[in-house]
Amino acid sequence: MPLKFLVNLPRPQKRIISLFIDSVFIIVAFWLAFLLRLDSTAVLKNTHTWVLLAAVLPLSLLSFVKLGLYRAVLRYMNTQAMWAIIAGVVLSTVYLTVLSFFLSAPVPRTVPFIYASFCILFVGGARLTVRAVVGQITMRRKEGVIIYGAGSAGRQLATALANGPEYSPVAFIDDDPKKHLS
Repeated sequence: MPLKFLVNLPRPQKRIISLFIDSVFIIVAFWLAFLLRLDSTAVLKNTHTWVLLAAVLPLSLLSFVKLGLYRAVLRYMNTQAMWAIIAGVVLSTVYLTVLSFFLSAPVPRTVPFIYASFCILFVGGARLTVRAVVGQITMRRKEGVIIYGAGSAGRQLATALANGPEYSPVAFIDDDPKKHLS
């Protein structure tokens, strides 16, 4: 199964794959933003637009790297990683806007907003999808456990077990009647 192959790759190779996929997403978001705004492919004939893309792409990827986007383990991705994605996309959009001015590229004012929306959708959505799929695969391999104690310690234990590789909490047992069916 190709998914198992990808999951078992060493982390540096996964980072390279993520960089490549993010490159594709940035390029697609760039051209889709123009296509959606202008409803024409005429912008493809403009050299300044290609130079703009050639400048925005590496700067965006460098921002993603500096923000730690490729250090995050997708299976445990949290809100901090989503904020890194949003910050990286904002920086990418700023690069697009500023460089379009300096490179005299014909960029309508709405294109950066459309571009940012597509980037967040593609880059963030892909990571959330991978997290969900990998989570389902690893969930099947976990052994179900019942936790005695539904208080704060039991909840902390459930969180730790759910994020670990071996066990999956399936129920709580508690002798306090107030915590039953809650």
